[in-house]
Amino acid sequence: MNWYCIQTEWRKEHIAKVNMEQLSIQTYLPVYVRIIRHARKSTPTVKPVFPGYLFAAIHDDVQFSQVKRTQGVKSLVSASGAPIPVHPAVIAQIKATEDANGYVQINQGRFQEGDLVDIQEGTLRGLQGLFQCSLDDQRALLLVHFLGNLQRVKVSLNDIECHIA
Repeated sequence: MNWYCIQTEWRKEHIAKVNMEQLSIQTYLPVYVRIIRHARKSTPTVKPVFPGYLFAAIHDDVQFSQVKRTQGVKSLVSASGAPIPVHPAVIAQIKATEDANGYVQINQGRFQEGDLVDIQEGTLRGLQGLFQCSLDDQRALLLVHFLGNLQRVKVSLNDIECHIA
């Protein structure tokens, strides 16, 4: 049995997963919780870590043909017409980042308190700050020298990178 990466139809990862499991094919769809903020309301939403893809443990050529015909599946990730196996350590590494509820922690441990970071996107782009803490899985609190004072600002974790001297 080898793990393979399956490309799904647009936003059909869950449908492909359910249909393959009905065929007794083991699947793995890594997901994370994203907090959607709109109109002063925060809504947790489950999203795939790799939109449009999931992993499947396939035993033989019969299962390859079953997978290709499964509703929600677009194709197997291939090179020169042959599906490319995914090393089991890759699957294990992704699973190791899951919390107790099975959600992948994308930004966990990426920054440490006191790290110098560069703001790459947003209105504060180009500024540097000291990482204070993660507010949730998507936002961080930084200490930034701005307008002559030290300011605490909230930024998206996706908008910052560690400063490289």
